[in-house]
Amino acid sequence: MPANTKSLLSRWGQSGSIWRQLLRQWLLLEPLLLQLQTPLPCQGTDLLLLSRLRDITQRLQSPTTLEPLPSDRNEAQLWLD
Repeated sequence: MPANTKSLLSRWGQSGSIWRQLLRQWLLLEPLLLQLQTPLPCQGTDLLLLSRLRDITQRLQSPTTLEPLPSDRNEAQLWLD
């Protein structure tokens, strides 16, 4: 068998192994993700989605001030955590 063909077969085997590992990890992670309450609490009893909707409502009611949305690094970090 030519070296090129052996190399390709080896790469296909490695790719299959990676996909099997990825699927296994997903199957282990999925039940844990389903146990999370979403959206995650932002501050106290406020929910992340409700606080965002409240901010949007306030901005729509006062269209004269065009401020950029505040950066959500803390909220993004909560989602990542």
